[in-house]
Amino acid sequence: MNEIRQDYPIPEPNKVEKTSRKKRSWTWEYFENVDIEEHKSDNGEPLKRCKVLDANGKKCGTLYVNDGSTGNAIIHLLNDHEITKEGKMNKNQPTLPAIIRAQKHSENRQKELRQFLTDWIIEDFQPLYVVQSPSFRKLICELDPSFIIPDEKGVKKIIYNAYNSMLPTLIEKINVEAKNVSLTTDMWTAKNGQGYIGITCSYIDSKFNLYEVTLTVNYVRYPHTSQHIMESLEETLDEWKLREKTFTITTDNAANMKKAISDMDGIEWQGCTAHTLQLVIGKGLVPVKKLIVRVKRLIDFFMRPKQSERLEDIQKKYPNANRLDNNENLAKGEQEEYIDARGTAKYLQLINDVATRWNSSYLAWSRLIYLKEWIKILLNTLSISTDLESKKDAKRLKQIMITDHKWDLIADLKEILSTFADVTEELGGSKYITNSIRTRMLMEVIETVKPNSPNNENSVVDEREGDVFEVVEEQNLTSNDDINEPVITFGLLDEVKSRLYNNMKKYYPTLTTEPLIPSVLDPRFKSLDFTSKNQQSNTKQRLNELFVNEKEKYQREIGVSDLPKRSQVKPIKRKKSLMERLAKDTTVTLDEIAEYYKLPEIPLSSDPLAWWSEKKDSFPILSRLARNYSIQYNIII
Repeated sequence: MNEIRQDYPIPEPNKVEKTSRKKRSWTWEYFENVDIEEHKSDNGEPLKRCKVLDANGKKCGTLYVNDGSTGNAIIHLLNDHEITKEGKMNKNQPTLPAIIRAQKHSENRQKELRQFLTDWIIEDFQPLYVVQSPSFRKLICELDPSFIIPDEKGVKKIIYNAYNSMLPTLIEKINVEAKNVSLTTDMWTAKNGQGYIGITCSYIDSKFNLYEVTLTVNYVRYPHTSQHIMESLEETLDEWKLREKTFTITTDNAANMKKAISDMDGIEWQGCTAHTLQLVIGKGLVPVKKLIVRVKRLIDFFMRPKQSERLEDIQKKYPNANRLDNNENLAKGEQEEYIDARGTAKYLQLINDVATRWNSSYLAWSRLIYLKEWIKILLNTLSISTDLESKKDAKRLKQIMITDHKWDLIADLKEILSTFADVTEELGGSKYITNSIRTRMLMEVIETVKPNSPNNENSVVDEREGDVFEVVEEQNLTSNDDINEPVITFGLLDEVKSRLYNNMKKYYPTLTTEPLIPSVLDPRFKSLDFTSKNQQSNTKQRLNELFVNEKEKYQREIGVSDLPKRSQVKPIKRKKSLMERLAKDTTVTLDEIAEYYKLPEIPLSSDPLAWWSEKKDSFPILSRLARNYSIQYNIII
């Protein structure tokens, strides 16, 4: 019998007399040729079949290409049948996994693997307790039985040691590369009630590369007064040796944060644009508070699982209901191609809004407008249903449904808020400079909301009015409230625009008068053609003053002076060496600013930092100023 039972002893391979013919592999004792008419590979090559029998007398039948190589056959016999060249493995003989486990890693390899694990936890924001998970440890053990997995305490120690090891290097790197730095900071309260402050540093190096480094996340003791906040900031700046390099700190508009920065000598406070726009919009939408309440109730209705599923079913049943291809009614960034709901499980749900983020309301309204036709169809479908539960839901939906006039007003409000959303998104970037474009964008916002009538430009802003989104969130509306009380939409849009306009003027009073140094130092906007002649003149005058001061610092650093020598003794003339004669003259061109203005502006899509990197030798003073004034961030991320 040619077949070999897997559970029977393996016979010794037949001894073959030595000949000049090539020696046949021992694996052929367990394989047989396959008729090429019966089976062949995709490339037409002959095959061989494993003929080892299992305990039931059935052939294994695994096929391999018969191309002369035996590697795959050897691995198959070892892994599937525990057969080696010496024959059947003894039950007490260690298996391949056991052999791997017996091979311990060196300490260096263990350390390397622990670092890989820690890097994964940090970079993918995994919780530290993941290393305690039995299923995770089982997975790692299967992948590499020799790896000794650290516990949670061990991972913390690795992170702690790495931080202490890298901190001096990072401190030195920033101090060497940064001429000046700008900070952003924010405070929050953890679930345990303790307050924490996060501090981030931004700077531009001599090659005009933009860097952002998280300096610390510190505990701030209660009460969170400006004094305690300032002490935490000063402590961090001293630790990182950045006190003399810091000239602006961006925070929210909280009084304690503003006071903490104002009490720090030589440092300028800058408000977070996103927080300021939250105040502008929150107060500006007060006239449409009732409408916002109704919109929120309609959104809340569809946030329930049952109604959400009904809305999904309607989209699938009537995929063409919204044939405007309403991408224009979706917010920027979430526009997508037309979805055939019949052929896919993909569909759109309503978005809930968050009181502390006005842009969440903007996104929620955009989605609501997009789904308007499906919502109307659902109302009609529920109304004609014979199911009592459906009729009850139809009555509730009809009660909170928005009229056509209100739909139009929401669409108009969304259009206005889209400009605010664009500004928030653009100024929230951390991979490019934003300070130079801030004023131009805010001016565009003011122009967008400027009232049609001059009489509305100077309306008084009531300081007692709160943020409309927070008021709506906190308002406890009982079931007896008449939510169908008519809302007169006529004139509301103009009133909202007037309030937004005056709020912008209030929170940015010097926007159209202050010198725009970051903008004039950006080669994309240096003409300042978006400002008044008076503001252009003020900016150029201020730039000249800064240039003179920076030039004096620069000349002290390189040992050059424009001042005449007071000594009447003539210096002894010395012939310059060859290298001195070939050396580049470091004297600053007196007309550096004029030469800068002569150059054409670069396209908006161009990188101003790359431009300054290329031109820094031609404009040594202006490039230093550009490094200083380009790094201020406008939004706390």
